[in-house]
This record gives sequence, C-alpha cells and structure tokens, in this order.
Amino acid sequence: MGSALRSEPTAATGTHRAAAWLLLLPLVGYVAGFAAFTPQAFSVADESFYVAQAVAFAGGQRFVQGIEPVSGQASMVPASAYPVGTSLLQAPFVHMGDWRAAGWLSVVAVVGTVLILAQWLAEAGHPRALALIFLFYAPTLVFGRLAMSDAPSAAAVTLGLWLFWRGLAARGYWWLAAGFVAGAATLFRESNVLPFVPLLAGVLLRKERGSAALFAGVAAGLALRAASSAWMFGDPWFLKNSGFGFSLRAVGANAPLYAVALMVLLPGGLLAAWRYRGALRPELIAIIVLFFAFYALYDYSGVESGGLKRLLLGPRYFIPVVPLLVFMGASPFMRAVRRVRAATPVRLRRPLAGAALAIAAPFAFAVHPVMAARVSGGTSISDAIAGVPPSGAVLITNVILMQKYIVPGAGPRTIVATSDYGPALVKEMRSHGTSVYVALLDRTGSEFFAEATQENERYAGAVATVCRTTLMHDRWHTPVERLRIWRVGECGAPSASGPPAAPK
Repeated sequence: MGSALRSEPTAATGTHRAAAWLLLLPLVGYVAGFAAFTPQAFSVADESFYVAQAVAFAGGQRFVQGIEPVSGQASMVPASAYPVGTSLLQAPFVHMGDWRAAGWLSVVAVVGTVLILAQWLAEAGHPRALALIFLFYAPTLVFGRLAMSDAPSAAAVTLGLWLFWRGLAARGYWWLAAGFVAGAATLFRESNVLPFVPLLAGVLLRKERGSAALFAGVAAGLALRAASSAWMFGDPWFLKNSGFGFSLRAVGANAPLYAVALMVLLPGGLLAAWRYRGALRPELIAIIVLFFAFYALYDYSGVESGGLKRLLLGPRYFIPVVPLLVFMGASPFMRAVRRVRAATPVRLRRPLAGAALAIAAPFAFAVHPVMAARVSGGTSISDAIAGVPPSGAVLITNVILMQKYIVPGAGPRTIVATSDYGPALVKEMRSHGTSVYVALLDRTGSEFFAEATQENERYAGAVATVCRTTLMHDRWHTPVERLRIWRVGECGAPSASGPPAAPK
C-alpha cells in the first residue's frame, strides 16, 4: 500500500520544496511573541490546576499541602484532577523558570504539530506551507500560549496519525509506535483516543497485516495512562468529574457554533474534508463525524463567557483534529490556489507569495501582545488574592469566576466554593479555629456574570448575619471586575457593619 501514503495526486512539488523554508517565518514570529510577552496571569481557570500540579512536580512532589476546611487539619492532596501528562511535561519548563514558564510546553507543541503536519503533507505530495493553516486557526493562536492540554493534545494526535500513515506501507515498528502514541495521548485528554478509533476499526475489518503491533502499542499506551492514574490518584480508572455531561439538548447550542468555527475560523474546513478522495476516506470521514458528534453532545461550550470568548473556548476542543482537516482538505485547497495563481500575472506570483508569508510572521507575533493586554488586569487580582489571605487560610470564593486568578506559590491554602460552604459551615470552621477568608469577584458583561454578582451579594450578606466580617480589600481592578476580600472573625453575632453594599 505504498501508494496509500499519497492522499491524492498533485502537481510537481519542486517549487513547494524550494520555498519550504518560509514555513519557519511565522513559527519564529509566534515563538518570539511568546518570549516577549510571556503570560503573567492565567486566561482560563483550568490553567491554574495544570500549573499548580506542574509546580509540585518541578519541586519533586506529587502532592500539595491543603487544609481540611471544617476541621482545619492539614492534608496532602493532588493539585489537579486532570490527567498528569500536561503537568509532567510542563514541569521542566517550570523548573527552569517559574510557574509563568509552563506555557512554553504549549508553544513547543504548536511548533512541533506544524512541523509534523508539514512532513505528513510533503509525503502525500502537498506543499508544506499548508501546515500553517493549523497555526492560524484562531483557537490555536490563542490556546497555543496557554498552559493547558489543547496544544500538547494536538501534537500527540498529529504524531500518532502521521506514524499510522507511514505504517500503511511499512507496518511493523511504525504501527507499534502509532498505537503507543494513540494510547498515551490519553495522558493529556481522554478524547484524544477518538481519532484513532475508526482507524483501528478499519484495520480490524480488513484484517490488515501488522495489526498485532498496532494494537500492542495501543495497549501499552493505555497501560501507561492507567499506571499514571494509579500513581497520582490511587485508581487506574480515575476520570476527572468535569461537572458536565452529555445530552441531545446540547447539540442545538453546540453544533452550529462548531460548524461555523470549522468553516470560518478554518476556512471551508468541513467542506474541504468532505471532498477528500484519498486513501482511507471512510475512516477519515468517520473520525471527523465521531469527534464532532462527541463535542456537540457535550454540555459545555463556553456559553457562560459569551461573545468572542465563546468562539474560542468551545472550538478549542477541535484543535487536535484540525491538522487532519488540513490534510484532508489539502487537495481542494490547492485547486483553489491554482485557480488564483492562473489568474495572477507570472511576474507577480512569487512576490505575492512572499508578501503573504511576510505578513503571516508579524501576525503570528501580534496575538501575544494582544492577549497580554487582555489579561493585564488579572495580574493585580492575582496579587491581591496571593497577598491578603495568609498562608494556611481557607479561601471561600466563587470558583468559576476566580480560579484563573489563583496562582501557585502563595503558600498552603485551600480553595472552596461558596456553593458548597454556606454560613453554617463557615461558622463551624471558625469554631475549630480555622482561618477563613471570603473573596468574591463581581463582573459585568453577560447575563451569567450579572447573576453571579447577585449571588455574591446574597452570600456575603448571609455570612455577615452569622459571623463578624471585616472588609480587607475592595477595588475595581478592571472596568468590568471588582474584587472584595473579607476576613471572617468570631461567629455568633452579625457583623457590626451589616451586609456589604451592592456594587456601584
């Protein structure tokens, strides 16, 4: 099946190879932008979990010190319930720098994904430069600088798919490696195995030679994931409870958003993939359908954040399969390019191609200062949370809004949600001598945030009716974010000042 390595015949690629080095310009711009504007605060709440665990690993520890909220007794617990792969690979970067360096893993993963995809495309007879489509998928540009599992997942899935493709001709060690990567990709996110399911099914149905090596690799990779979960959580089958399930109701909200993302943010991506006519077409189409259906049914899409942010938070789940969409759409895309090229005067073709890549490099750089400016207010919020409650305190907060502002290195502290610890439990904690602080973040900008702010008022007022509270911090850190922190004193009598005033 040597011919299977080529998805569809294309024009001679000599000129493409000659200009392949230009692929590096946008990558250099992207890396340079991150180096110049390394994140000083988290953009997404989940980053705080990955990075806190990476900090523990970098210090040679599995667990971090926490406090049992009610009794006040110290305990050692995992900093994150996510699969350990992302934090483990972040740890060397954190060790060389500090928690802010964790995002370098994502940058390296983005670069690696582009280079792997470029090689895969070249082996199939397509221009390497098409790999840049992955970089300029908007969620990739943004989440490629965040300390999360999206970019590492993309690198693992793309590596596994490329190894599988190479194994179509050679089998043996290529499929053993492909299978291992497919299984081990679950060290970053469980859904990373989905792109390999149709491929494995196809191999079984066709009774392909070399399938034993492929499935042995998958078993080894999954065993590694199970061993890591047993080591970290004491359960080889441990799965983080995301708080979200799956339902048909979610499809109505998710499917249109994801279809737009994969047709607009990834121009014509779904349509181009459907027009793919190369090797393993049924399996590759099945991968996209399976992945799309999985996340269309998932009850989370970032709707709470609203606006532009939702266009990134939900569609980021597709970052791991965007390289496959690029590969499948390469021939249709190149046909469109050739039509444009034929209509362009010969003397302008090379200058225009060079100008396009010259523009791409500063564009790849520019995402970093833009993102840094967007989260600049978060640094002062993080500083306040780190500086006001003392080490060893229990911090009660609206976790959904606040988690991304809780940075590592502020000393042992237990973070609990207002929804789980009402006034009665606050009073019980104080009866055991536990140091308790309440930190509430009010935000404007969406109906969800308005409701959360109203809930903050109800909670603060309820605590103030049973315990004495002292307002330690009250500041609008950004035009849309106000942070208040109270120290909870003796309980049994209401606060002398009564419930706090509503936000102005």
